[in-house]
Amino acid sequence: MQNLGRISKRILVGPLVNPEQMGAWLSQPDFRVLYDPKLLNRPAAWEGLIPELQLENYPWLAYRYGQCLSEILTQLEPWQPELILWWGFATSVLPQGLDAAPCPVVLIASDWQSAGALLWEWREHFDLILGDQALVNWLQSRGFTRCAWWPSYGFSPARFYPGAETKCWDLTYVGSLNPDSHPERLLYLKTLSVLSRQYRVCFRNQIVGEDYRRLLSQSRLVFNHALRGEMNLRAYEASACGAVVLQEAGNLEIRRFLTPGESCLLYEPSQLLAQVKGWLQQPELLDSISKRAAQAILNHTYEQQFERLLNLLPNYLKQHRRAPLRLASNLQGQLELLQAFQPAVVAQQPELIREKLKLQAQPLPPILACLGLSLGTDRDAAYSALEMAALQNPQDLILQHNLAWAARFVQKPKASIFELIHHALQTKLQLPAADRLDEFVVLPCLGSHRFQLVWEQAHQAEDRNRLEQLVYWNLLRLKAEVALENEDWVTSLQALEQAQERPQMPETLCFPMAMIYLRLQEHARALQAFARSVSLNPSSRIAWKYLIQLSLKLEPVNARREKLAELIDWAEAVAWRDGLPQWHALYEQLKIETVTEPGN
Repeated sequence: MQNLGRISKRILVGPLVNPEQMGAWLSQPDFRVLYDPKLLNRPAAWEGLIPELQLENYPWLAYRYGQCLSEILTQLEPWQPELILWWGFATSVLPQGLDAAPCPVVLIASDWQSAGALLWEWREHFDLILGDQALVNWLQSRGFTRCAWWPSYGFSPARFYPGAETKCWDLTYVGSLNPDSHPERLLYLKTLSVLSRQYRVCFRNQIVGEDYRRLLSQSRLVFNHALRGEMNLRAYEASACGAVVLQEAGNLEIRRFLTPGESCLLYEPSQLLAQVKGWLQQPELLDSISKRAAQAILNHTYEQQFERLLNLLPNYLKQHRRAPLRLASNLQGQLELLQAFQPAVVAQQPELIREKLKLQAQPLPPILACLGLSLGTDRDAAYSALEMAALQNPQDLILQHNLAWAARFVQKPKASIFELIHHALQTKLQLPAADRLDEFVVLPCLGSHRFQLVWEQAHQAEDRNRLEQLVYWNLLRLKAEVALENEDWVTSLQALEQAQERPQMPETLCFPMAMIYLRLQEHARALQAFARSVSLNPSSRIAWKYLIQLSLKLEPVNARREKLAELIDWAEAVAWRDGLPQWHALYEQLKIETVTEPGN
């Protein structure tokens, strides 16, 4: 560790989810560090990503969601910070009173994509916002200049390093296969799965810990596609383990760390398959790139990243100082609730919201009612509050939409829900004014991840037309779900088809449409819908099952072979071992049928 230079030495940092984020700087005597309360109730998604820790072995303090900054500072007396470095926004909760901190406050806004609009409301309450290049570009495009690029990620050389393992895999991917959060990535993986016919291909989403490091070390190429064009964790970790990172050419950050053609490879999405085939035919090139990558990434450990940040902050803070500005009390409460909601769900601690619900006077404000409905907290009272708000604001599109969804949560009869849906669809309603949109959440808050992400994208882009179309799309989806629950197949299908016709909407309806076509014996349309479904989500075994069954029934031999080959390619890549023998046998049988088919 080098000298801190000109920066104030007394720094409050946190809340951290991993001590590796600071490395040896965690023990700096003039620092005080907070840890995230989710470490006390670890989400299942953290398995293998965040190491198991004995919290008492580290020089840090517990932070409680909803804690006041003044309370934190009192606990630290007589030590007091000259700078607060707050780590995280979307998945953490800001302490009350942070906007009135007695010293500069710098926000590290990692993983911000699900809360960009919320971050915009808070922007003026930080002296400086640090984040990835996409965030900096977005903030600056809207006229906010107190922001700068800093990589929120890094790697631990103690956990990620080249091993002595043989290169068992030619092409590897390890990470989420969720079509809601990573639709583009899944499409690229589906394209690449054909390589399993010639090469050793490994796509996994449940490899963690030492098994994860070993797999990376055994791989020649590691496919990567970043959600925000950032230098993500996989890019650091794969390089550190001696693999060659295969990154999208449009990535905004990787060139700051690795040199294309020398220590990483960049692909064009339109040429992905051809490019990867070409690189896999050059093992010597891949070996030399992997060695240079492992060497280059050693300059970017977590500890080194944090040291660079400390050296940069004095100049940043000279240029960027906020004027004192207090957050409006009503906005403070709303933002605290919205911020607390995601940690409450992730950490499986709904009491984080429930306690706040109990403190509110009746009737509940609409935002509280929606959060209560989502978490199953006194749903009848929450519904009554939404119903009253909707009656008082009959032209408010979001309130009418939320009331229809709330009616389903409290199990109102089908006719009552349909009446609310039809009112919202057929009456000329309006979105709230732009400066009031952040006062709302849009139901359902849970179980509809893709819808929420698309909503956030449109909100960040201030695309009111798309937001309005999303509300109508979601109402049609609700109608389809309610009809389906009541076995009204025709009505459900009509609603799904109407929703599907709307442009720029989430492509999440193909599978339910396919299932209804199947039930209605419309096999040709079901075949098309299942084909589209597996192209968007090749991880759905049930969609593949019905697609192959319908193909065998309806299509000529060549088309059957083609679809079965696609399934085998994907199954080989993701290791669906239980079905592979039967699929291979069926494929061989179809080869014989192709030879004996008339005309061949």
